[in-house]
Amino acid sequence: MRGRVTSIVSLDMTLSPLGGFVAGAGSDLVGPRAVTVALSAVAAAIAIAVYLRSATIREYRLSRAIKRHGSA
Repeated sequence: MRGRVTSIVSLDMTLSPLGGFVAGAGSDLVGPRAVTVALSAVAAAIAIAVYLRSATIREYRLSRAIKRHGSA
């Protein structure tokens, strides 16, 4: 599990410059408000798609996880 989390963090660090480039170029072309709305919609669509496709995420309950691993 630790390797999966590390890979997501690494992917985040790797793709941040690409996202900054897309946001900056888009802001120059159509304005910052439109780009913010568009990129937020893309992020929401990805989150919804992952939620709908992953039974593990749909069935995850934070209260059970806290009880299982302790509160601190």
